[in-house]
Amino acid sequence: MTGAGEAYLRWYYDTGVWKGLHYRGIRTLKSVADMWTYQELIHELDVQWVVETGTRHGGSALFFADQLELRAARADPIARPAPRTD
Repeated sequence: MTGAGEAYLRWYYDTGVWKGLHYRGIRTLKSVADMWTYQELIHELDVQWVVETGTRHGGSALFFADQLELRAARADPIARPAPRTD
């Protein structure tokens, strides 16, 4: 990774930007860049189902469900909740 890329990721984490991200009003811990990449892969590879482990708030599960619905996929995403630590 380049110095600029590492600096960006450090900023992204250290400033807590990732803690305030939402998808359609539901919190998500996925980075915006990762979500963009996921949607590109889902459409390019004609993905029909997604298994997500460690779902915390549900925003990314909703994101995956929306992406699959847009593709008229044959299945819904499967999301396994993360263990509660609080």
